Amino acid sequence: DIKREEGFPLALDIGAGAGYIHQAISADDAFDGIGGGIGGVRKLVQLDSSSTMLHRSYQELEQEALDRCGTYKLHHNEE
Repeated sequence: DIKREEGFPLALDIGAGAGYIHQAISADDAFDGIGGGIGGVRKLVQLDSSSTMLHRSYQELEQEALDRCGTYKLHHNEE
């Protein structure tokens, strides 16, 4: 395991699909008062080769969860 006290502020989700990793990361605060989602992630780049899957709507996250971990969706070949 790699442990960093401040967490990982930027993460990449390759093969993001409908964004379930983003939902999971945004679900809970991992660091009391420091901010970010689980693992200290503050920004998640979601990469998928299927534009349809990447922009597929899933249950909307509450604003508090979105404030914990922002996201950027990128349609591109994963290879």
